[in-house]
Amino acid sequence: MEYSEKELEAIFSSDVPDPVQQAIIRCTFNAYATAFDEVKHFPTEEARDLRGYYRWIQLRYEMRGLGDRFPGVTAAAEDYHTLISSRRIRLIASSASDPKSRPRQAMYKLDYANKSLNLYDPLPSPPSHEDYFFTIMVHGVDRREPRQPSFAKILFVTKAMQIWHEFDLFARHMDLVKSLWIPFSTTDQNGMPDVRLRELDEEQSQ
Repeated sequence: MEYSEKELEAIFSSDVPDPVQQAIIRCTFNAYATAFDEVKHFPTEEARDLRGYYRWIQLRYEMRGLGDRFPGVTAAAEDYHTLISSRRIRLIASSASDPKSRPRQAMYKLDYANKSLNLYDPLPSPPSHEDYFFTIMVHGVDRREPRQPSFAKILFVTKAMQIWHEFDLFARHMDLVKSLWIPFSTTDQNGMPDVRLRELDEEQSQ
């Protein structure tokens, strides 16, 4: 018998409380804004290429501060990433080109996944304080406004590095996300209505 989607989301909510989730969202927005500002003096092409790299480094740095702010949360600086540990949850961040993209493969991700709890068996025997769920926050840039992210999802990953369940982190904290988004025209560059907030409203209502 495997963990249900409802059980996994309840575990995440219990082990990563809302203030920590909201701090992760703020870290993500801060990383995008800082990266944009730090490279804007370069020509357009070079700035575009540098932003992704700078966002990656800045988000790692931002997330490391979570361990100092929340009791029970540790943020370890590891090669190529920051590892957040909060009770049974292990969380890393990974960028993606769009919400449907899979996380890029890497040996450290495979190692975390291989050592994580078996999502097909919710009753490990015997249980250990070292048991954990491996999760990845996948995030991506807003192509219309590169100073901010357009999405952030939490993925629960199996031992075989397959996505077992995912949920929209932004939709969970819609009021916060709306307050962080940079205001711009209600129409996009083609004159069409901007649907970002509508999509979040629809996600929240489901």
